[in-house]
Amino acid sequence: MQGQPAIATSTSLTPVEWVKAMNSTPTPGIGCFSASYPNIVWIPERCSPPPKGAETVGNGNDDSANNVLQGIATNVHGSFPSLTGYSSECDPSWGCDYYSLQLNTNEFPQSVYGPCGSGQLWPNGWEQFVLKQQGNVLGSVLFIEYWLIQYHMFCGNCPPNWSQDPLNANNCFLNSAAATDTNYRDPAHLTNYMLTGNITSTMHSAVFCDSGVTPSCYADTVGAVLPLYNNWSDTEFGIFGFQGNSQANFNSGVTLGVKVDNNAGSVSCGTLALTGETNNLNLGSCVASGTAVTISESN
Repeated sequence: MQGQPAIATSTSLTPVEWVKAMNSTPTPGIGCFSASYPNIVWIPERCSPPPKGAETVGNGNDDSANNVLQGIATNVHGSFPSLTGYSSECDPSWGCDYYSLQLNTNEFPQSVYGPCGSGQLWPNGWEQFVLKQQGNVLGSVLFIEYWLIQYHMFCGNCPPNWSQDPLNANNCFLNSAAATDTNYRDPAHLTNYMLTGNITSTMHSAVFCDSGVTPSCYADTVGAVLPLYNNWSDTEFGIFGFQGNSQANFNSGVTLGVKVDNNAGSVSCGTLALTGETNNLNLGSCVASGTAVTISESN
């Protein structure tokens, strides 16, 4: 049952400060929520059915792969501190202004589904916090995607309500119900956007905030399908193709700063690369400082 909205608090925070505050404010329960500046309050909204399709797994060469954090995380922010030289982004498989923002965890042990197969194997879990922008007309959807890695290979059919990955038949995935937003999130304004994964032992939340002209946030909170809590050590974040191993292609001359903050202790740069979607930018420098890593991507 959905809880009551958090108590609104009048604030003198700037839009950027307000976004950070909202990304750290738990939703009042399971469901979909929205928030509008300047009040720190989550308002319940109607959720949409789970999105079809999967943010596929297995490419291993994704351009934001260096955003890897060490330590046990429960509240991770992904953002873009800088963007220069931008004029366009198009996904050849879907169209211009189609893209996904993904905050992807490491694979982790799970005992909810399994063991099965030869040697009684326990397939790993994996989790993605995803915003999908559907061109410049249809708005965006925000949801959580759960994975059982190699479950179909070792265990046969996927569990009830789970789907087999059409691009990697070994894996099974489950999409949460989605929070929907009619606003167009122009990739030209990436520096205004923050995607956050918030987890407890019982609930997982995807939160998206825009600190632009009309600051706003929305969130999708679901029950913990897999045991990510106490198992979240690494994070991959970036802007990628829309879906199905597709690629977000930027115009020549773009330089993008990508930042991940795990709010949980010291960090280091790494090479985690799990999502199947990509972009056409090349990895540059990676700097670890405090609880965050920041890398440069350019073409």
